[in-house]
Amino acid sequence: MGTLFKHKLGIFFSLGLAALIATGCGDGSSSSSGGSSASAKLSAVSGLTATPGNGQNTLTWTAVAGAVSYNIYWDTQSGVTASRTNLMSGKYPASPERRLPLLKKETYAQSVARVGTLISGVSGTSYAHTGLSNGTNYYYLALAVDENGEEGESPAGGGVAEATPEPSSSSSSSSGGSSSGGSHSGGSTSTGESSSGGSSSGGGSSSVDTTPPTTSSWAYSSATDSTGVFSATINENGTGYCAAVPMGSPAPTSSEVIAGSGGSIFGAGGSVALTANTAGSCTVSLLDSFTSYDVYFAAVDSAGNAQTTTAVDGVFTTTAAPTGLAVTPGDTQNTIAWNPDPNAQTYYIYWSTSTGVTTGSGTQIDANGATSYTHTGLTNGTTYYYVVTTFSINGESPATLEANGTPVAADTTPPTTSVWSALAVSQTAMWGAPTIDENGTGYCAVVPAGSLPPSVAEVMAGAGGAIVGTGGTVALSANVANQCYMPNLTANTAYDGYFVAVDTAGNVQAAVSAFYGVSTAP
Repeated sequence: MGTLFKHKLGIFFSLGLAALIATGCGDGSSSSSGGSSASAKLSAVSGLTATPGNGQNTLTWTAVAGAVSYNIYWDTQSGVTASRTNLMSGKYPASPERRLPLLKKETYAQSVARVGTLISGVSGTSYAHTGLSNGTNYYYLALAVDENGEEGESPAGGGVAEATPEPSSSSSSSSGGSSSGGSHSGGSTSTGESSSGGSSSGGGSSSVDTTPPTTSSWAYSSATDSTGVFSATINENGTGYCAAVPMGSPAPTSSEVIAGSGGSIFGAGGSVALTANTAGSCTVSLLDSFTSYDVYFAAVDSAGNAQTTTAVDGVFTTTAAPTGLAVTPGDTQNTIAWNPDPNAQTYYIYWSTSTGVTTGSGTQIDANGATSYTHTGLTNGTTYYYVVTTFSINGESPATLEANGTPVAADTTPPTTSVWSALAVSQTAMWGAPTIDENGTGYCAVVPAGSLPPSVAEVMAGAGGAIVGTGGTVALSANVANQCYMPNLTANTAYDGYFVAVDTAGNVQAAVSAFYGVSTAP
């Protein structure tokens, strides 16, 4: 028996009978040279993509030349196809140049069983399919339409109805995958006709996340004089916010904590990106030193759900770093001193022979509550660097800025007076001009001319022996002349002037220097 095919009039013939008809009437597969040719087919729809959203899928595709609109077929089963009735009535119009493709009965039955729901007359190259169920897979087929009806089915694609406006990482979207109908572009049937397959797209979705995160841990970690550091853990990815209020103040709302301002919030709130069930550090800053605070925490998850309640813990900031740090070098030693802190229990000194010393890198010395310390056993000529911290009931303060000192061998050499001469006189006073070889202090005195010279101690005291009037003093720089004043003298009288110097190390000139017989003005 011959193979069946379906004529355009809807009647089945055997190929043997068809051959007889073709002998007398022709099979309609060709026309005379004067006949018209078939109109051009539309191309298949390509690039079909389904982008999931909350309760909807947005379909997009590439424009087909000559299409006046598009038909979309959808189903919740994969392998969605177009209506065969639609295809037969519209896709292939009655003309000598178009014939229906041959279909086996079982293929036709399977196709009809998967026919999708039609959305017709879609203009443009996109369509939002709304009113869908989140979590359900939807599959799509797109066909181009012209004045002859549907044509040009495209390869399969993918789409998912998604719970949130932005697809989650678990969503799938594909374009161009084949459905069971396949894409048959240019494929030949037994009659020599070409047909085109369909473009389908499908996938699944998740539901909208409306549940705020849960704080599983919120605890004090550490503090400085102006900050508090806390550890936070929540049950999902998100952002944590912390803010401090003076201890005992009204609790801030979660929105105030998230904003970092409002209510009794003091200082500056902090924030931290958190991974689910992994602790992160949140820091509040600009706090007062040695002060108690309640520190509150609130979190927002990656979907924007904010906690409406807050977690709280306390912090007591440390005292501030000591002030006034100074280092005075000595022979094989440095003396370190700083200002006292009323909250201090003790102080710690950290030192190193390298600059940049910290509490971590320096060698620690406990000052035992004192505000100065002499660091002995050092090497003369080597520079030593220091920082100091305060230790109180709430721990150790930040360190001071660095200070340094270089021990030097003791200076045991007294200064030498290079010049001592009378500079000027008046009726009741005399000025001497001393110069010494190092920095120090000069002392001067006068006695009546010809009197016994005063001792070094008498000149420095400005009294004793034959000294008359009051001895004068002067600060001296090395090798720079200055003036030493000697008052309470008598007019028109001759005097002898004496001078003694002491250097900055305390070394005293061994003998007095003198000038003689200088008279005051008459």
